[in-house]
Amino acid sequence: MISISFHGAVGTVTGSKYILQVNDKKIMIDCGMFQGRKELRQRNWNEVAFDPKEIDSIFLTHAHIDHIGYLPVMIKKGFTGKIYATEPTIDLAKILLLDAAHLQEEDAEYRNRKKITSHEKALPLFTTEDAEGVFDQFHPIVFNKWKRLGKKFRIKPHIAGHILGAATLEIYLNDGEKEHSIFFSGDVGRYAVPLILDPEKPPVTDYFVCESTYGGEVHQPQDIFFEFAQLIDKIVADKSILLIPAFAVGRTQQIIYTLHVLQKQGRIPEIPINVDSPMAVKVTDVYKKYNAYNQINEDVVKDAKHGFYGKNVKLHR
Repeated sequence: MISISFHGAVGTVTGSKYILQVNDKKIMIDCGMFQGRKELRQRNWNEVAFDPKEIDSIFLTHAHIDHIGYLPVMIKKGFTGKIYATEPTIDLAKILLLDAAHLQEEDAEYRNRKKITSHEKALPLFTTEDAEGVFDQFHPIVFNKWKRLGKKFRIKPHIAGHILGAATLEIYLNDGEKEHSIFFSGDVGRYAVPLILDPEKPPVTDYFVCESTYGGEVHQPQDIFFEFAQLIDKIVADKSILLIPAFAVGRTQQIIYTLHVLQKQGRIPEIPINVDSPMAVKVTDVYKKYNAYNQINEDVVKDAKHGFYGKNVKLHR
């Protein structure tokens, strides 16, 4: 018997959780936390329609919280199996889980102190200790190499782009009588993003589970180097300061790389650049660690100490 069940990212874009079952074995693809409006966040506290103790292993597509944020809860509820992901995803997941735990602890403490909770005591969904409890169950997998779980499952991660280490998953399921393939897209990235590799072409598959967050949109071509050069020239001419709110994972690193390239090419002056986010700084260290996972032009960026972001960037730790 082969089956698939959906426990998140259905009717909404967060909380990704899918269970594949072959006879008596079950694996989960992604283990995300619901995010967004209150009704969605409440789902994280609801009882799930499966027994975490029955899940043999979990495979992660990438490190965003809506794909990994339920892991500490799974372990608290009895999951004891291995959690498979690429090495960059594991490194990023540790940072993001600790950050999510800190935010929840901080929010619970604030609500209790201000007495603005409808409960006897506000609690975090999971604590820092819970997040750290996930780490020993991480096990790395490698792009384009098969991971076999007995005779029932074969899983191969492919490059998805999106963020560092993100994978699509090609899976073969065999119940002893028949074999089927299924492909999970995870979150798909764009092409020609220097700090990540381009998405690989999906293989032929029997079933395809595809994200559709931007399924109805066509992204117009952009020359981010030209746009940033124009913006920085105006800021310098006005003798003002540019404040850029940016996601800590992926976007911050793309911005400081873009600015570094423009400075090396002489298209903007060598102005100071500050990254004032401890989480973004930790993530930047991970991006710097995995040089084989990007398509940076080394002729433009050759700096053993600073890597892709250059000497004018100050990381505030």
